[in-house]
Amino acid sequence: MERRNRIEFERRASSRYAISLNLHYEGVAGGRPLRGSGQTVNLSVDGLLFRPSEPIPVGSDLEIRVEWPVDHAPGAHSILAIRGVAVCISEEGCGVAIQQHHMEQAQPLEPLA
Repeated sequence: MERRNRIEFERRASSRYAISLNLHYEGVAGGRPLRGSGQTVNLSVDGLLFRPSEPIPVGSDLEIRVEWPVDHAPGAHSILAIRGVAVCISEEGCGVAIQQHHMEQAQPLEPLA
C-alpha cells in the first residue's frame, strides 16, 4: 500500500502539502444547492483534498473559501478563494480539481458602539 501511494504521489503534476485549515463551501450538484464547512487535508496549486461536513457528489461545481493562517493587515483575515470541481470522494475526503484561485482580504468588523 505504501509503495502504491508513493507512486500515485509522484505522478501528480504539483506537490501537495499537508495542512489543516477551516473552510466553507457552496456549490451546485445536479441542480440542488450545496453548502457546508470542512477542513483541508492537503493542498497544491491545482488540487485540494478536504473533509466536508456533508457528502459532495463527484462533478459538483464548488466555491471554497479557506481561512488562511496569515493575515496581511492587523484585524483583517486572509481567505484563499477557490473555484473547482469535485473529482473524487474517498474515506480521506473530497478531492477538488482547482480551476481558479486567488487570495482575498476579509474586511475587519466595525467595533460596536
